[in-house]
Amino acid sequence: MNVVARNGRAETLRALGCLDEALVAYDRTVEEFPREVVVRNGRAEALRALGRLDEALAVYDRTVEEFPMNVVARNGRAVVLSELGRFDEARVGLKSVVASPRTYAEWVAVHILCMIDFNTGATTDLAERLEISSVKCPFASQRTYFETTLAVVQLAFKRTREVRRTLQSLGSRPELSRAEFTALQLMEVHAEATAGDLELARRTLAGVPNVVPYEQFRLRRIRQEIEHRFGLGSVPAPTAPDVIFASEKKLVQYEMAFWVDCASRKAA
Repeated sequence: MNVVARNGRAETLRALGCLDEALVAYDRTVEEFPREVVVRNGRAEALRALGRLDEALAVYDRTVEEFPMNVVARNGRAVVLSELGRFDEARVGLKSVVASPRTYAEWVAVHILCMIDFNTGATTDLAERLEISSVKCPFASQRTYFETTLAVVQLAFKRTREVRRTLQSLGSRPELSRAEFTALQLMEVHAEATAGDLELARRTLAGVPNVVPYEQFRLRRIRQEIEHRFGLGSVPAPTAPDVIFASEKKLVQYEMAFWVDCASRKAA
């Protein structure tokens, strides 16, 4: 069996949510084809999806060391570092990449840096940067992901009219997957609830479909956090300011991470 077939099997298992089996498949493929960067990046992503962040970082560290020009590995490393709270290191790893982006992976690096700035509160000109990137980026799908990320920032700032216009535009994009359309619907619920229209939010939430296994966990936690924050489930909404703040922060971070991950996978 050649490397394309072996790696394809591992990627299919990962897409189906069979992460332990996918990791075994990646391990075997790396043993047989140790110089294949795509396989090594896939293995690191499987470790990350399993929550084994330190191991994923070790794989990315070694890959970046051996293949310093591989932007996908550098992007993956930056994402893992940010998930570990090591934001300054993540920024340093992307600094040279984002100076003058040309390839798809380099534009993903710009996207990841926006996520890092968002998570660290460096949001002064973030919406403007995302809007500029959505126009300047030469890759259609990546432009779409800049717009979805802009919608998350608009939600974070409670700009409900702006986010509704953004989501309305995004809803007609044929390049989005079923899981991505589901994420947009959940963002609509978020926007409706933020605007105070809880009954509309409940109706929209009732129509949100189930998703494929690989996306199921991430979209489920977004949905659960929306239900928790706004009392759209069986438990009343929180009233304590600190609990509300923590829930809103967690929710937009989940949404941001979803769209950055979607953009990153397209570059793999």
